Amino acid sequence: VWSQSISRALSVGMSDANLDARRMLLAEEINEYKELYCNLLTRMVENVDNLQEVDAALAKDMLSRLYRGHQAWHLAHIIIKHLSPRPASLNADLPFDLVHWMQEHNPSDLFQGGSTQPFLTDGATCRANDEWWRTLYHFIMHVYIDQAVEMLSLIGREGSYAYQCGEDGLEMVDVMISLLVGGGEAGENVSLFELENMVDNNMAIDSYWRVWTTRKEWSYLDKLVQKGASPICKKMATMVKIMKGSEDEISANAYSWLQIVVTRMLFGRSETVLGVADLASYADDALTVHGQFVRKPEDEESVIKDLLRLDMQGAVQHFFTDLKDWWSSAHLADVLYRGKYLPFSQLFASNMRTYAICNYIDILLCSNNMWQVAMAYVKGVVESDVLVDESTSVEARERWRVRRQEMLHLAHLIVSRQHIDSDVKCRHLLQYCPEDARDIHGNHLWEDSELIVKTASEIQCAWGLRLYTRGHEAASLYWLARAESKLVGTLASQSLHAFVQGVDDSLYRMQPILQYVEEAGGEDIPSEVQLIRTYSRMRELMATVSDLSLKDRQSLRSGRSPRSAMLVQAGREAAKLLLELLDESRGGEQRRAAPRRFWPELLSYSIPLIESGIPSLFSSSDMFLCLQALQDVESSFKADRRKPTEAEGMRVQSIRLALARGLSVSLQQEASTQ
Repeated sequence: VWSQSISRALSVGMSDANLDARRMLLAEEINEYKELYCNLLTRMVENVDNLQEVDAALAKDMLSRLYRGHQAWHLAHIIIKHLSPRPASLNADLPFDLVHWMQEHNPSDLFQGGSTQPFLTDGATCRANDEWWRTLYHFIMHVYIDQAVEMLSLIGREGSYAYQCGEDGLEMVDVMISLLVGGGEAGENVSLFELENMVDNNMAIDSYWRVWTTRKEWSYLDKLVQKGASPICKKMATMVKIMKGSEDEISANAYSWLQIVVTRMLFGRSETVLGVADLASYADDALTVHGQFVRKPEDEESVIKDLLRLDMQGAVQHFFTDLKDWWSSAHLADVLYRGKYLPFSQLFASNMRTYAICNYIDILLCSNNMWQVAMAYVKGVVESDVLVDESTSVEARERWRVRRQEMLHLAHLIVSRQHIDSDVKCRHLLQYCPEDARDIHGNHLWEDSELIVKTASEIQCAWGLRLYTRGHEAASLYWLARAESKLVGTLASQSLHAFVQGVDDSLYRMQPILQYVEEAGGEDIPSEVQLIRTYSRMRELMATVSDLSLKDRQSLRSGRSPRSAMLVQAGREAAKLLLELLDESRGGEQRRAAPRRFWPELLSYSIPLIESGIPSLFSSSDMFLCLQALQDVESSFKADRRKPTEAEGMRVQSIRLALARGLSVSLQQEASTQ
């Protein structure tokens, strides 16, 4: 949800010119967060009974925090919805939204106990039962109209206690029920029940509310109350004052400061529609009256208080300090930042939002399975952290640069600390490296960074060295070469020596090196790696040439076999590579001669090439080059002051004889051509 919201905000634009468009997106995002908490609550409740006693205690504590989180996000949705611009087709009524919020989090069964008691006390005086009437007031304040009408019906004309009310009392009950649910044509005798339905049906109710508050029944009720002929007159007078928005009566009969705020917002509206600023003022008054401004440790209502008073900074802070909820703290700070609802400057908002999200990322990193989520948060924060105002102060610009550097190093830390156990995991990690991260427009996130780190190189080096310790030299060299490690030259030389001296399957084991060369496209390839590639290709060609049968040799002379062209091409390419490995001047810019210790093995390849019968394979100068290389090999024995072994001596003799035959053939061919 958060990633999609960031993408939508970026597509709209993060400049002040697009602020209203961004704000219109926030209410729906917050509503999704509220639904998330509701789903979590449902899942927890379904499983809490199956837990052990110790786990059940922790689960109940978690349920309490989830409930408070759901309550806070529901309220945040209401406030942000009324702070943000809305489409012309969408009507919203703040007082009724608050009532519905209070209904959801204070269900009617909390007050049902008082409704089962008699409305009058026993005895000769027939005094009103305070508990019963207080329950009725609560139903009215919460706009639980069905329950309120049900209680009033007990003392109505059809009720079992009608005889105790007197005629005036019965008349008052009838009038009150008419105001709550009563009939008449809509627009003339509208009721509170109908007003609530209008809100639910997306209708503006300001004009209908004025009709309801000016109905003639209110004056008639006042006259009946003043007569005082019924034992319920005083209680009905209190109910009338509550429904007319009397601050004193609401405060005296409400069960909490929160009920005072919502009831005053609903029944205190007049010609001027009450807004969010009035809500903050009412919340301050109610908290002052009830002494709730005194700070309590881990106050579960602290976030609610902050939101009602529009103290957004306090709400972000208390989500963590009191509810231990960094998730909500981070996401609320982000929502307020994108909507510019945090106080003071945008610099303060940016710093606060980054701090909150970084702390939540730290919590994510406690789990080995959440690092990709952490990287998504890092990417989203950097994408949406922009210099909104070109006239921003020097301090703000510097802090913006520092924030980007902090997130860059955090991204480096997240990726580099992950355990790698396979090539697949390594390639997967490389997709999240900060130097390759791009925004929705395809631009590098940190392209302007002066301290860009080489996370990909570190990851590939670490995995390459781990493969080397396991004995996978070629695979190790592949990853180290990709990382441009200084170890490539040493390890490639060792791998080349093992390759030249290797067994039949050594060519298969060199596949990772060949894959790297193919991926690199021939650019910036270390010379040692290029040697392995050249030698590998030569081994493949020599395998083809060495398998020539007598029939193949005859076909080469006749040139009639379809396979002859392929054999000729393979032989000539092998001869060319052999000469390039012996003479650096023939290899071009991207190749160099093989080290001299490999020359005996390379020169031994000349034997099957010369004996293959492929015409015009070597020129006389080529043969002289090979003979000179063979002489250098023999000189190296003397320089090393060692005598060649019997096998080495026999191989040198075989090579000399083959080169002599090849030189003779090439001279004859050149003479006949001349």
